[in-house]
Amino acid sequence: MFVWPHKLILKTCGTTTLLLGLPTLLRIASETCGFEGVWRCFYSRKTFMFPDRQRGPHKDWAQEMSFMDKLFENSSAYTVGRMNGDHWLLYLTPPRDDVLLPRALEASNTLPPSKPETPLSALSASLSTTPSALPPLSPQRRDGALPLLKPRLVPSRPDQTLEILMTSLSPAACRKFYHPSSSPASPVPYTTPLYPTDPLVVDGDAHALGAKLSDDLGLTAILPGATLDSFLFAPCGFSQNAVRGDRYATVHVTPEEAYSYASFECNFDFGGLDSFSTAGTPGFEMDGFDLNNGGAVRAKAESLQQLVEKVLAIFEPAKMSITLFVSDEELAGGESGNEGTHSKARAHEGMRQLLNPELLERYERVDRILYEFEGYSLVYAVFQQRGKAA
Repeated sequence: MFVWPHKLILKTCGTTTLLLGLPTLLRIASETCGFEGVWRCFYSRKTFMFPDRQRGPHKDWAQEMSFMDKLFENSSAYTVGRMNGDHWLLYLTPPRDDVLLPRALEASNTLPPSKPETPLSALSASLSTTPSALPPLSPQRRDGALPLLKPRLVPSRPDQTLEILMTSLSPAACRKFYHPSSSPASPVPYTTPLYPTDPLVVDGDAHALGAKLSDDLGLTAILPGATLDSFLFAPCGFSQNAVRGDRYATVHVTPEEAYSYASFECNFDFGGLDSFSTAGTPGFEMDGFDLNNGGAVRAKAESLQQLVEKVLAIFEPAKMSITLFVSDEELAGGESGNEGTHSKARAHEGMRQLLNPELLERYERVDRILYEFEGYSLVYAVFQQRGKAA
């Protein structure tokens, strides 16, 4: 779970009943943080590998939608992809600007990322909505009312989320995610810290092994300077969360060859947008962008295709689905360079091509779907290794 003063991301796997936690989360947001409602909600998942093993509302997409509709209004739900094959399910709600809490938004960049060992009490204190924990009211508003956010005078960073869901990992890739005391041929009996019969399974060791594996595979380098929480399970399995400011990445791996699966999700600046003007904006900084002599800002972050290539090199999947969400907002002031609208989501490189030419020689695309929602564009694509059956 990733928590910012204005946003929460909750990602689970297996048979975790994620939706059943929403009422409690919404109550905490209301009673403790003072939010009057949810500005916008996104819920998505891939087709379940073992739908019969799911519990609660997750047994069926219709049940999930019905459960969510009891909590949110004016929702829309989509099935993206082949109904008789791999597809992706999406539930979202429209923006509700009447529930924004501007001071929480202003505070979002003032809280440093917590370390995995940070006590819960310390986290709760850091996210408090007491006056001492939030920035002071702006000079224009000394009456105690919440100050409104001023229009930004610089381009806002695009909100873009990449998700790569991979299956049928190569045997070599699967072996990387087994505990040293195990192997695909002879996994050790599963133990937990509650039953520490195997000293290698204690939390501290699992974190240390996970951190080393992350370094060895190059995952640590994907988000330099991030706070990482990596965990190598016994007998196998891997999980990692990384956060740096408002940027995050999360990785989950189930390496058993019979049903191997890996997921990678992040909201990095991919450098996928063309350059745009920030003339007259001194001191403007953007993660993944560089200020060029007070004029054009050009992407210096690695491209989306480079990031996808790195991820696929680690997991070597035979099949994968890739989704890319990109916000569709124009730059502040309506100016975006010579073409006027090329900063829109449709200009993002991922909307044109997700894989580089080298990867396209190894993978064929079996599905590609584009959607435009209110404020966002989505591309969904399915790839499989050439020569593999669909």
